[in-house]
Amino acid sequence: MDNLDKKQNKLYGKAKISNRKRRGVKKTRSFDANRDWGSAPIKNKPKKKRSIIKTIFGFSVVFFVFAIIFMLFQFVTGNGKVSTNNVDIQILGNTFTAGGEELPLQIQIINRNPVALEYSDLLINYPDGAGGDVRERVSLGTIKSGETVVEARDIVLFGQQGSLQEVITTIEYRTKGSNAIWHKDLSHFVTLSSAPIDLIVEASPGVVAGQRTSFTVKVRANNSVINENVGIKVDYPIGFRYGSSDLGPTFGDNIWHIGDLGEGVEKEITFTGILFGNQGEERAFRFFVGPYTNFSSSELSQVYSSFIHTSSISRPFIATQVLIDGIEDEIVAMKSGETIPVSIKWSNNLPTRIDDVVLEVKIDGGILNQASLQS
Repeated sequence: MDNLDKKQNKLYGKAKISNRKRRGVKKTRSFDANRDWGSAPIKNKPKKKRSIIKTIFGFSVVFFVFAIIFMLFQFVTGNGKVSTNNVDIQILGNTFTAGGEELPLQIQIINRNPVALEYSDLLINYPDGAGGDVRERVSLGTIKSGETVVEARDIVLFGQQGSLQEVITTIEYRTKGSNAIWHKDLSHFVTLSSAPIDLIVEASPGVVAGQRTSFTVKVRANNSVINENVGIKVDYPIGFRYGSSDLGPTFGDNIWHIGDLGEGVEKEITFTGILFGNQGEERAFRFFVGPYTNFSSSELSQVYSSFIHTSSISRPFIATQVLIDGIEDEIVAMKSGETIPVSIKWSNNLPTRIDDVVLEVKIDGGILNQASLQS
């Protein structure tokens, strides 16, 4: 057994405990130990002191934001001293009127704010063709608290029957100590019970293809005022060729200036033309009447009345077909100096016999050599 085993056997073996007396401290001492350990104080890191200036600045920003929100809320809801809700606009007048007749309107501006409205202006926007200026600005000056300002206007409205016309009024103002311009709007709608000019079109509902047809357009004043610079416009359908009219067109071949129309005055124009197309097709002619002041324009200044006439194309009782060098077309290009073969075919479309038929051919043109004609 080596030394390590001896030491281990001495420590952990079952040998008897020695009765040897202990040496060392001869006097027994007693110690009074506190059994309540308690909790040791935790040492916190010292907080950094916040700058007083930053604190004051933060409170100032928060207060300013809330003040702005409160002011806006008071202004919008009208609980503050000045609000657009405390400015009333009232328009008194009929909502129906005849076209071309005078319509009296009364515009009232009421200031319910506790302060005066300074540099006040009334803006009136009339619909197109109302006569005079389309936009009017009226200076009202200072409107005191509780004061009512009244502006009266007589306007004349033009347009098609049943159309809705809008008159827009706007009040602009400032308040003392402020450079801001505030405004409030109000619209007044008027329906035209009748047009200022009646439009009547007389034409046949059926048109024979390739044959000349006529249209008569009548216009009559339907009000007590003078309608100045009245014009008539016609939109032709595809396949229609204008021929002539008793009153020469002012622009192109579809606009006529007929002058002024007073109360009860009636004027008319008649024009002719040829409509080409296939049997059974329907073509629409659109007629318009209204003021026409720009004689170089292809449009009326405004439309008072309109009308649509539909023509149905039918087959002629005698059909003809013209062939130029074997080609059936309105325009055929040929070389100058050559002999041009022309053939005309015709047929009876009626279920009965036709007697004594005469076929006439008219040849126009300044370059035609009459001596070269052969049949």
